[in-house]
Amino acid sequence: MQKLKLVSEILIPVFLFTNCGKDQNAVRYNNNEDEICSCEVPIDAYIIYGLILDRLDLSIYQDIILVNDSTKSVESYELEHFQFEKIKEQYPALQEDTYNNFLELSPQKCKLDSLPPTNKTDVYFYSDYSGLITDLAVYGLISFSCAGFNSDNSQAIVYVQDYKAPLNATAYLSIFEKENNQWIFKFYLLLWIS
Repeated sequence: MQKLKLVSEILIPVFLFTNCGKDQNAVRYNNNEDEICSCEVPIDAYIIYGLILDRLDLSIYQDIILVNDSTKSVESYELEHFQFEKIKEQYPALQEDTYNNFLELSPQKCKLDSLPPTNKTDVYFYSDYSGLITDLAVYGLISFSCAGFNSDNSQAIVYVQDYKAPLNATAYLSIFEKENNQWIFKFYLLLWIS
C-alpha cells in the first residue's frame, strides 16, 4: 500500500460532502445505514484536526495513526458532558456562540475527502487499512466531530474520540483560539475513559 503523505506545497482542499436528511442524494457510508451529511466545513476545522493529530504520541499507536473517514456524530447520551456552564467552569474563556455552533453541528457525520494537514507522516484513513488489519487495537482510531466556531472565527471547539483498544479509549473536548492568524491549542477536557 502506498503511504499517504501531505505535501506542504499542495493547497489544502476543503471538505466535500454529500446531501443528508430526506434528500435523495444522501449516501450510505461503508455499506451501512449511516448517512453522510452535507455541510460546508471551513478550512480552519481541517487545520484544527491536524493540530490535534500533531499532539498525539505515535509510540502509543504502533507508529501509525488511523483517522476515521468521516466526522463523528456526537451521540445523544454523550451530550450530558457538553453543558455550557460545566465547560465554562473549567475554561472561563469559552464563548457561548462557539458552544452553540458546536452543538448545532455535533450531530452531523460528514465524509472527509483528504487527511488533515499534520507533521506526522504515518497517518492514514481507516478505510485504507480496514481490509488489511484484523485487530484495530494494533493501530487505534481517531474520530473528530464537526468543529464549532464562534461568530468571528477566533475560537473553536471539537470533540475527539481516541480508540486504542476495547478497554483503552478516551473522549475529550479540545478548544483552540486564533492568535496572529494561527490556531493555538488552549484547553483539553477529558469526558470519559475506558
